[in-house]
Amino acid sequence: MMYSEDKKGNPVKQPQTYEERNNLAIKCIKDAKLTISVVVDKMDNIVWRKFGPAPNLAYFIGMDKKVVTAHEWYNVSKLETTIKNYIK
Repeated sequence: MMYSEDKKGNPVKQPQTYEERNNLAIKCIKDAKLTISVVVDKMDNIVWRKFGPAPNLAYFIGMDKKVVTAHEWYNVSKLETTIKNYIK
């Protein structure tokens, strides 16, 4: 794995294969106890490049499969507000 740094300068391993990326996503889902769907981009990062490169993006996708909102930095309270407004 390659390394990058988090905001505090700590090394962060970057996955080199889809399997490594997927396993990291599974760990994050479990650690954060997420109950929402998570999409893991392929190694060519086509979704990331198409919708905007950022380290912690969050998209809310509506029932019509269109992006309702995109958050450049995942923020739980902002996303919760978006979801609540969507389901009203």
